[in-house]
Amino acid sequence: MFTRKQYMNKECSHHEYYFQFGEHLIDLVKSQIGEQKIIDSTDPHFNDIHLIQWDRMSSLVGHYVGRKLAAANESNGYSLSDTVCAAKAAAKHIRDTHEHN
Repeated sequence: MFTRKQYMNKECSHHEYYFQFGEHLIDLVKSQIGEQKIIDSTDPHFNDIHLIQWDRMSSLVGHYVGRKLAAANESNGYSLSDTVCAAKAAAKHIRDTHEHN
């Protein structure tokens, strides 16, 4: 597992760091945001999907990967931005998978 310290030291990319959590969130993101909305997004960072939709998933993301996020952060917690980035990493995977099919 990449740690936040490794991410900050540029030993892994933003996507590599957050997708280690996001890979566990693919079905959640599909159900909460919608697969078609993700596929139709024209922004590389999904900023054309309202931030409130990503924020609302925070507790669910925490339920699925909160312990892993806290461990990677080498702390007892994680931030709202951690949960949004993990969810968006899952969304990127969904879109990339669709584009390659």
